[in-house]
Amino acid sequence: MTDQQKEKIIQMREEGNGYGAIAKEVGLSKSTIGNFCKALENPPSYCLECGKKLVHIEGHRRKKYCSDKCRHSYNRKFGKNNVNVSYETECAYCHKKFKTYKSLKKKYCSWDCYLKGRYGGK
Repeated sequence: MTDQQKEKIIQMREEGNGYGAIAKEVGLSKSTIGNFCKALENPPSYCLECGKKLVHIEGHRRKKYCSDKCRHSYNRKFGKNNVNVSYETECAYCHKKFKTYKSLKKKYCSWDCYLKGRYGGK
């Protein structure tokens, strides 16, 4: 991609043209235009959890968090895709309420209740 093409892409994008129209005008593929335009957009430069300024390393994937501690804390709060992933259900043996993840489909609140419920215990 030449400097002239880059300038033309930026100009047309500022005018509100879509990737397809720009691709036809410049003579590059639509995906190339899309990748170039996305590279121009600045990623978040602050940690999503604590707000600390991030230092990005050239050639590496862009960071969202300043540390593993912040990443874990954020994921505990919001889960995958910012959705609360746990729900409350009732134990099949003792009928006590407990929290579990939907994907696990647990029936029992503990190993002890599982053994009693599955193999008959008193």
